[in-house]
Amino acid sequence: MEKILILTVIVFIKNIVPVHAANQINNYANEISFINAGKNICRSINDSIENINIRAVRHFLLSYGEAAAPKWSEVRDKGYMCTFFLNGTLNRSYYDINGRWQCTIATYQEPQLPKSIRQIVKQVYYDYAISYVNEISLAENRTVYVVQVQDEKKLKILRIADDQMEVVEEIEKW
Repeated sequence: MEKILILTVIVFIKNIVPVHAANQINNYANEISFINAGKNICRSINDSIENINIRAVRHFLLSYGEAAAPKWSEVRDKGYMCTFFLNGTLNRSYYDINGRWQCTIATYQEPQLPKSIRQIVKQVYYDYAISYVNEISLAENRTVYVVQVQDEKKLKILRIADDQMEVVEEIEKW
């Protein structure tokens, strides 16, 4: 009986201790990974806004407080840019060196284009597909649209502002 008990304890220790040790090692590795990930996240957030003018950060939070994944960067000797997603749309906000907002550019596809702007484009370029749109919001509540349209032979960049459209660039496809 004593031999069976000793054998059972040996089998138990042999099977359970390595599993427990492996679990401890895995838990420790996961904890280290989590801590390092947290440090990296904190580091990127701190690096991201540490040197940004507070006026720019305040404007951004008031204007785009619900933005997802904001990432700040400095624009060499000119100011700051914040890239973020808002309502599923990629946006870039630009601020001067003193933190004053300059403009915000939203990039999206034809379905998000306001119907009035789409109508201006399609009245002239009805056979062209709209490839992308850059909606540029400026001070004084002014908005300029840069729209790329293309057919099988040409690609055109259009600028629409104040209900007026002009061709900025035209490229022949090869």
